[in-house]
Amino acid sequence: MKRVLLSGASSGIGKVAAEYLSHKGYEVVSIGRTAVEGIENICVDFSLVPDAGQLQTAFSKQAPFDAFINCAGLLPGKDFRNYTPELQTELFNINVFTPVALIDYLTANNCLNGKAAIILFSSISAYKGSFDDFYAASKGAINALIKSLALKLAPAYRVVGIAPGMTERTRMTDELVEGRFEHNLKLIPAGQAVQPEEIVHLLEYVIEHGSSMVGNVIDINGGQYLR
Repeated sequence: MKRVLLSGASSGIGKVAAEYLSHKGYEVVSIGRTAVEGIENICVDFSLVPDAGQLQTAFSKQAPFDAFINCAGLLPGKDFRNYTPELQTELFNINVFTPVALIDYLTANNCLNGKAAIILFSSISAYKGSFDDFYAASKGAINALIKSLALKLAPAYRVVGIAPGMTERTRMTDELVEGRFEHNLKLIPAGQAVQPEEIVHLLEYVIEHGSSMVGNVIDINGGQYLR
């Protein structure tokens, strides 16, 4: 049985991933500040970057994982002029700094099995920009990290990114201003938003079959942005 460490498992893509992978026979362990019913949870508040001591305590009784999937993310949906310094810090802690702290600890302390997949979520916003300027910047940082960490950690581990476009049944789309979802839908050549299940199937493929996938960021956006 493969073991997967999954952040963001309480909602959106992460919740669908937890349910699907558990159904497929994976042992899924959630990491975050919200406990997820039915699976083991490691309590880490992503808004406060954990230090090595906190992580040592959190992982002291854990067997190694075959994958770390970072679905946790924050999208305030604000123009950069409306960000406070506190919100900037929270955004980058959740989207960038805490995932990096986790990867540092997991890879340095034998918490991942050989050839384990480290899957980070980027976004279409990293390429085309976003109304939320700081969110787009945080995902641009993730893209650069994917490439840098992939080269640094290979061949022991595989670092891969996934960059979804507008995705249904996520907090990021559910909280759009009324009418904005329908407006954005008209801009997608495929005529539909991404389904969380499509992304989850892609996660499974990367874990099971993506042995040559190193440092790439996979687009899944219905043709909303091509590069």
